[in-house]
Amino acid sequence: MSKNKKKLKKPIFSISIAEFDIDIGNTLVKRFPEFKFEKYNYQSLANLVIPDGAHIHKSDHTYLVLDCSGEKGFPSEACEESYLFGIGIFVCIHDETVRRGAKQSSILLLSKLPYFPLYFPLLKTTLTKYMLDPNISHIKTLYKALNESLQKENQLTLFGETYPLNIPRYQIDEFPGASLIQIVKLFKMDTMILWYAMLLKSRIFVIGQPAGKVSNCVISTPLLVSPLKGFTGLLVPYVALTDVHLIEKKSFIAGSTNPIFSMRPEWCDFVANFATGTVTQNKEEKMKITGSDRALIKNVLSGVNDNRSESWVRKQFVEYTENFLRSWISGSPKSIHKKYLHNFDQNEMYKKYHNELSERIKLLKPEEKKSPKDFLDILIDENEELGALEKTKTLYNLHTNLVNLTAIEEACDHDGVTTMFQFLGEKSAQVRKYATGVISQLSLCVKGQLSVLSGPTLKQIVALLDDKMSNVQNAACYCLMKISSLYIGADSLVKRNVHLKLKEIIEKSTDLKLKSTAVQALVHIYNFLPNIEKVGVEEFKKEFESVDPKYVSNLINLFDLYEQELPKTTEPSNELKKYLTGLQSDSVENRVLATQYLLADLVSNSNLIYDLVLTDSLDIVFENEKSNPPDHILSQLCVDVLVIAVDTFFGRKEIIKNKFVNRAIIQLRTTEDPLYIFYVLRFLEVAAQYKETAQIIVENNGIEIALKTVLKHILRPMFNNLAIPGLGIIKHLLLLFPEKKSQFFEHVKVLEPYFVHTTKRFVSQPSHDREIQDLILKIIILAGFELEQVKQNSLKREFLVKKFTEYKGTDKKEKLGIGFSEDSLLKNYTIEELIPTLSEERISQVDEFVKLMEIPFNGETGYD
Repeated sequence: MSKNKKKLKKPIFSISIAEFDIDIGNTLVKRFPEFKFEKYNYQSLANLVIPDGAHIHKSDHTYLVLDCSGEKGFPSEACEESYLFGIGIFVCIHDETVRRGAKQSSILLLSKLPYFPLYFPLLKTTLTKYMLDPNISHIKTLYKALNESLQKENQLTLFGETYPLNIPRYQIDEFPGASLIQIVKLFKMDTMILWYAMLLKSRIFVIGQPAGKVSNCVISTPLLVSPLKGFTGLLVPYVALTDVHLIEKKSFIAGSTNPIFSMRPEWCDFVANFATGTVTQNKEEKMKITGSDRALIKNVLSGVNDNRSESWVRKQFVEYTENFLRSWISGSPKSIHKKYLHNFDQNEMYKKYHNELSERIKLLKPEEKKSPKDFLDILIDENEELGALEKTKTLYNLHTNLVNLTAIEEACDHDGVTTMFQFLGEKSAQVRKYATGVISQLSLCVKGQLSVLSGPTLKQIVALLDDKMSNVQNAACYCLMKISSLYIGADSLVKRNVHLKLKEIIEKSTDLKLKSTAVQALVHIYNFLPNIEKVGVEEFKKEFESVDPKYVSNLINLFDLYEQELPKTTEPSNELKKYLTGLQSDSVENRVLATQYLLADLVSNSNLIYDLVLTDSLDIVFENEKSNPPDHILSQLCVDVLVIAVDTFFGRKEIIKNKFVNRAIIQLRTTEDPLYIFYVLRFLEVAAQYKETAQIIVENNGIEIALKTVLKHILRPMFNNLAIPGLGIIKHLLLLFPEKKSQFFEHVKVLEPYFVHTTKRFVSQPSHDREIQDLILKIIILAGFELEQVKQNSLKREFLVKKFTEYKGTDKKEKLGIGFSEDSLLKNYTIEELIPTLSEERISQVDEFVKLMEIPFNGETGYD
């Protein structure tokens, strides 16, 4: 149901003031008009607008979605929905005259319409007025002004100031101010894990800082699976630890600033964490995204980098979700979708969509809009008759119709790249420009990339870098930049010496847009091919004099890949400065908050890490980590910042200088806190991928310590995920130092008994986690084990464990014969204790045992 400027009698339900009192906590101290709910008491509502740790903030805000069904007056004739939408704006003003040293207040508006962006400045003004003069008349004035103006005016006068009233469009589950761009920038490929979680109507938590950003992320999640509707009642944009009853239901999407929620896997199925930019699955069988999922996110991220709009991003997800829904309607969903979403056709939201679609189809007239194929047919069939203007117009229309992956793949299926090739040599610069633009769009999908790389098209696009028209040059360079975002594309460009051509553009061109695109292409190339000759090291240094911050930021990224010093020191940006005060605060709580904010921005803004490192601000992070015990959240957050820093050349220099790799290995050996251990393992896993830091790990017995950590946790149900980054460390060291294979073999051989070849789970065991098993197999093969022998040994171990499980504790133990020695039975080993004892010597006895017992053996499935 659409509500576009819908007129409601008194759309504003109530406005309140919430305050923190050191003796009684948070409560609503003033309300107009008065109200009382059964489901939500005044303290609960106050908790929702004064976030956990709010005294650290200067200001913040939260959103509320209150299900008022059953409450007096809901639903009503004026508003058939039973939801109230709230926005709370919080401020903290330092005041030495009060006991806690600060006054904390929020203003809460409850409305029948979620016009959050419209309400925001009005509430802020009213709260400022109230803090200076705590009189209920101020909220009465706002209440009256809004209820009158929303029904008949396009502007509002409040306290002598006039505000425009731009009434936003509102549809169910589509909240004004919601942002899919924010979600994609934060979670990148993991956005698709959220997509699946939404389709499953799972229990989802969004954890991060600040509360306003978290709330916005929560109200944006329904957009991931539009056109499905019905998520509003599942949204809890902000929940405090004191009010967990708000999420005691089968499905919810909730937000919080309190990291404790992420440490309680029994409370939710998925955790989207701002600090890590990941979506964690609290499920035994983890979902993996498909190639189509990756293609969607790659296309969206490419569009976001090109400054595409929020509307464009939403269209990509609508199209993708509609394709998914159509596959279910036609009875032909992908096998992976049937696996993850096997009962999806019983979902009420799906049934409603299916019914509504059937009704719409009956009313629809035949579609008259042209498809990409139609435009290609015109260009192919009528090419000789078309003039330059008609060609330009048709190419432009084709270009603007390539709005999603479905359209792009349709064009590729109809020889789009081959068709465009014939227009690259046209006399008209506009024709060349749009033909190149179409090819750059087609290069967003695998089919298009292969077409460009396998034919003569790439050579012609490279030639257009010398075109006389700057708009054609820009289009060609942009196209090459897109192609370079794939390994196969980067490799093809280097083989054609395109990196040398890009160097020439950066040196000689005066077109900043062209130069910036060329730098981006080089960043892609050297990211994939770090060992090729570095071009322009000396020549590019003068480019740092540019006043364009984005261009300089791209150059810094390139010099980081070059592992070259910068020609000049850098000053902290305004973006970084806002964190530095908090990171150095006397208050530990302030430092925690500032680090959480910083992490969230580091995840969504990859260039911010250079700002942090190159201004020596990383020293503050080192100090904060050292000054707190490992089980303190600040130490853990600081290590998480260093995980990002160690992935850069400039960051590794600082980390080596501060001897943090050495410290991390010592901490791994001496610390028991599992969360800190996990962050340290993640840090070392990234460090193990670079020779200078990997060498330090090897020299400090890091591989032995990592192995001990893996073996300690691999069979522990609650902690076996610690084994994954630990195994990652070992894998990367083996890849980086193949000459040390024989030395590593002696350490790694202890992992071989933990490999389980079959996917059949004959016994519930944490080490059977598929990701762990894949890593173990890679490691033992890299270390020199024979693959076939490893598989055979695994099948024999499975047989032994199966028999041990079957006969343990019975009088049939003699049937085990030589399969188990008497000591294992006498000691009454558990499965966990048994696994490491199944050495190659022990399993070599199995052949003799099964021969005596006449048990058949199958090389693929083991013993019958």
